[in-house]
This record gives sequence, structure tokens and C-alpha cells, in this order.
Amino acid sequence: MIAQGPETLDLPNQGTPITIQVKSLQSNHVKQVESGYVGTFQCDASDRRPVTLPSGEIIETTCLVVGGFDLVAVNLLHFGQQWRFAFARNKDLPRSRSKKYTPEQREYLLSTSVKITWPLRAPFEPEPFHLLDEIVLTKTGQAN
Repeated sequence: MIAQGPETLDLPNQGTPITIQVKSLQSNHVKQVESGYVGTFQCDASDRRPVTLPSGEIIETTCLVVGGFDLVAVNLLHFGQQWRFAFARNKDLPRSRSKKYTPEQREYLLSTSVKITWPLRAPFEPEPFHLLDEIVLTKTGQAN
């Protein structure tokens, strides 16, 4: 495991590197509801910086780029004060809806604030293992 910054880890999985972004719930946005919990987490960079979109265009943003990491791991401690995590593939996270970006740019930019619930709903999973396997299969060209 190699730390790549304050929120990013690189893991070799079956010889294939996998990058994980680690995020936490925003405690002031957590609500207990009849069915469980609802909250949000920030899914962005800490500072504005230039990023290169898959189209080759360079823009300045705090948004994370689709495909810029493989998996997000969200600490759900504030959902009932229990140590739980949620996992989702980067490609399954919601896109930015900000009007300061063109529709084409928004296709490549992740939303900076992501809603999450307990019990979990898609695209979030309570364990990462099958997601990691799917990521490896995709990266090695073996996915269906």
C-alpha cells in the first residue's frame, strides 16, 4: 500500500494497481430518518487546480475527474456512531451539475457533494471486494 496524498491510497490487487480515495461524512449534514440515516460527503480536491479531462481539455476546478481514481471509501461513523464504510467505483459516482461547466465538461467531472444513505443504496456497497475484482478485470481487459 502506497500513500499518494492525504486522501489517496494505491493498492496492488492481483498485480494491478488500484487507487482509492478515502472520504468521511460531513457530520453537520447527517440526519436520522425513519428508514436509517441520510448524509453527504465531499468528493472533491482541497484546492482549485488545473486538471486534464479525457477529452484533452485543461480546466481549473476543485472537482475530481471521472477515472482519476478507481474506488471511493466513505467512513460512515456518523451514521449511528458505528465504524462502517461504504464503497463505490469512480465511474458510478454522480457527475457535477454545476452550470459553470459545459455539458461536455460535466460528463468528466464528479459531483463535489454526494448524498449517501444507511442502509446503503446503489452505487454504494458495504464491502469492496467484488468491486476491486471488477476494477481489476476492467483494467486487465477481462471484463464482460
